[in-house]
Amino acid sequence: MKNTISLAAAAASALLLLGAPGTASADASGPIRIDSFQITDQNLSEHNVVPVGTTIAFTNTSDSPATDVVLGLQSDGAVLTQFEDTGSFAKGVTIKKYFAAYAPDNAERVVVLKATFADGTVWNNPDVALVAPAVDAGAPN
Repeated sequence: MKNTISLAAAAASALLLLGAPGTASADASGPIRIDSFQITDQNLSEHNVVPVGTTIAFTNTSDSPATDVVLGLQSDGAVLTQFEDTGSFAKGVTIKKYFAAYAPDNAERVVVLKATFADGTVWNNPDVALVAPAVDAGAPN
């Protein structure tokens, strides 16, 4: 019986580490589409759950490869945290990144703040105002 309880507790802890999916913001007017995001939590105790990272999947819908994408986690219209990813992101390829950094558990959605492309074009999201100072969450893993 003791092994069954331990196994159940381990399974419950593993589920808590997975986190819950957030609401993806699909900005049809922008060149980068957010496909999904998930905030990963760690259960330290019965009443102490802390966010430990964020996984974001996005797709470039522009004909030009994206070279720099800045994403933001929003709550009540304010950008709480932002993540930057650099590389070469071809059209139609879904990119999934894990950012091992503080991710607020009250984030409601993820939005694209800015995208830079190989042809020199820079797109700034006109629908997102930086209401609160954003905190750079660092490089992805």
